[in-house]
Amino acid sequence: MKDGMKHTISRRGLFKIGGVAAISAATAGTLIGCNPSAPVKAESSSDTDSGSGSWSWETIPDAIPDSDIAETIEHEFIIVGAGIAGVATACALAENGADVLVLEKNGTYSFRGGHYGSLNNSRWRSAGVENDIAEVAKAWIAQCNSRCKEPLVWKFLENSGEAMDWAIDKVESHECMPLLIDAVYKGSMYEEYRGTMLFIPGEEALGSATSPDILTIRGDGDLSVSECVIFSLCDDALSAGAQFVFNAPAQQLVKEADKVTGVITREGDVYKKYIGSKGVILATGDIGGDDEMCERYSPLMVRCQQTQYVPLGANTGDGQKMGMWIGAKMEDAPFSPMIHPQGYTRISHFFMFVNTLGHRYMNEDTWSQGKSLGALTTEGNADHGWTIFDANWLNQIPQTVDIGGGMFWEGSGHTYGQEWSPENDQGFLDAGLENGMVKQADTFEELADLIAKEEPNFIKEDFLAEIKRYNELCVAGKDTDFGKRSELLFELNTPPFYAAKYGPCRMVAPGGLLINTNSQVLNEDDKPIEGLYAVGNVSGGLYAVDYPLVIPGNSHGRAVTFGYLLGKELTS
Repeated sequence: MKDGMKHTISRRGLFKIGGVAAISAATAGTLIGCNPSAPVKAESSSDTDSGSGSWSWETIPDAIPDSDIAETIEHEFIIVGAGIAGVATACALAENGADVLVLEKNGTYSFRGGHYGSLNNSRWRSAGVENDIAEVAKAWIAQCNSRCKEPLVWKFLENSGEAMDWAIDKVESHECMPLLIDAVYKGSMYEEYRGTMLFIPGEEALGSATSPDILTIRGDGDLSVSECVIFSLCDDALSAGAQFVFNAPAQQLVKEADKVTGVITREGDVYKKYIGSKGVILATGDIGGDDEMCERYSPLMVRCQQTQYVPLGANTGDGQKMGMWIGAKMEDAPFSPMIHPQGYTRISHFFMFVNTLGHRYMNEDTWSQGKSLGALTTEGNADHGWTIFDANWLNQIPQTVDIGGGMFWEGSGHTYGQEWSPENDQGFLDAGLENGMVKQADTFEELADLIAKEEPNFIKEDFLAEIKRYNELCVAGKDTDFGKRSELLFELNTPPFYAAKYGPCRMVAPGGLLINTNSQVLNEDDKPIEGLYAVGNVSGGLYAVDYPLVIPGNSHGRAVTFGYLLGKELTS
């Protein structure tokens, strides 16, 4: 690419039709153990001249000339991104003798959530649970509307148990306890399978570190549930010789002829070039923090008004953009939005749902993603609905968990073999009553008036008619409107009555550069781009259209699995 020239990707060539921590390390902008440089904000797509393209990233930025490069550093492997996928890859590479350096645009590694999904890891097999891969694959593909890449699905399902065992061993060696999470739906409407892990830090977890640099990287504070895995992987990666540079946002990939050879970062007011003699690995995460990219690839994400992604604004599709600029192929839209129904209260369960007009709009006996999609797509043009229940609700839940259940039914922390208890749900109710997201009244007329104060288009008469109709269906024992199972039909007749605001939370929109089963990034002709790999949510093909909760926590599980496998494969 010549200096001073901008290149525009044609829409036809680029887009096929149809198709945590935010804490800063004390040594921000530093190669751990070396001299610091000042941090810099990463550029967002809105900072880029949109040129003649319809989307800002369609205009390829000027090439950064060699005369602007302050320093060139070479390692065997350069990983861009210190999230779970990037750190897992670094750990696997370093443990197998590779020379690896990780670049991260923030001041520390990135993590969030707590569930890690895999299939048939040793802990679940020891508990007597082993699932048929073909059955799980069938459900996965169906939930992705048959638009995912089946070889990638099978690679994950066949190898995720081994990869999770590798991670569990590391977490346990760092004084964290693995738990089997049994928050899966057990009804017949759709399929979910057991395989989810959660990790609880012990009192000596921080003291278990074997590399002194890990405490510099993570900063102060207690170890959280969300941090156990990445803390353990990063510590072991450092102990095996991996190096990390923080506050080093990647700007461009370096491509010579048909091979990617490195990446250029901006650190403070200088550019640095990092050469990966054996490969460059993108692990930059999803697009969920970039509204423009979401509009193009996952428009439902834009409609979610709530977000719990941390660090805020970090997942801006950096790797996807850099990949497209050198000719990598993006998967077809729509990407699968991960939008759990936890944006307001966590009370949804199987109770009656009404939208902001007061109308019942779906069969409430559905998966977590389905609840969120229903709230986003019903009439009323809002991102939420209302869950309606009465004073008997805590007595009704235990009657249903064995025939239904799931993350937002029996609870996301429900462990295997544990009996359901009301404490968490009661806590959600109390918090909602305090912050106004739960309304309480002795009559439905009063409840309707409370909802109407928040919903300007709410129709009280329609809501009262819906309540009457719902109760008639419950008495009849058959839901002829939406087909909810009779076992889940409980008449609303005991005050006080409640309305809990529920709706989706904007988590991540996994999808991006298409890869083969060796994690090699593909070009527009579906050929591997030499020297370029992608792992985690920057890579495309594993999901499509909807996020499959076939194994809850599989986004984290895929990050660990493909990072572990790539580290082994590149050093074998």
